[in-house]
Parts: sequence; C-alpha cells; structure tokens
Amino acid sequence: MSATDSHPVSLSVFFPCWNEQEAIEPLTRKAVDVLESIGADYEIIIVDDGSTDRTGEITDRLAAENKRIRVVHHPTNRGYGAALQSGFRAASRDWVFYTDGDGQF
Repeated sequence: MSATDSHPVSLSVFFPCWNEQEAIEPLTRKAVDVLESIGADYEIIIVDDGSTDRTGEITDRLAAENKRIRVVHHPTNRGYGAALQSGFRAASRDWVFYTDGDGQF
C-alpha cells in the first residue's frame, strides 16, 4: 500500500542479531528508508541477543535517534530461537516481518 491509500500498512519489522556491529546500522537505516518511502505505519525492533561487541551501543543510539526504533536486549546470548521469540513478542503492528541482523537476506 502506498502513502496515498486510506489505510497504510501496519508493520513490525524486527532484526534478531548477535555481534553485528558492522551490519546492523546500515540494515536499520535502509529499512527506515524503505518503510518511509511506502508510507507504512511501522516500528523496527532490534533484538540484541547478548552481543559482546558494540551492537548494543549502536542499536541504543539508533533508537535514541528515531522513536520508531526499539531495542530488546538479552543480557546473555540465549540463541536464535529466543531472539525470534522476543521479536515476535515485542511486535505490536498488524503484520510482522523479520530478517537476520547481518543483512544477508
């Protein structure tokens, strides 16, 4: 749906990630660009699964810059399945999309 439609797409996008300090910011910024261009009612949720690099710091900064971005932090690495569960639980829009935080897909 485009911004000219009467009901914009209501979409939660989330990225499970672990130690993705190089990939998570470009991925998130690209997602914002695309979602803004289609006029979606959106939120972006980044699930930091206990990263030991700068992923948490970077994602917190992104969230501070954009109220549509939220971060869920796992204090320790709980694994991919737990990161997916956290993302689905945090999602609040009608539709949910996820892709891995490394941006390969």
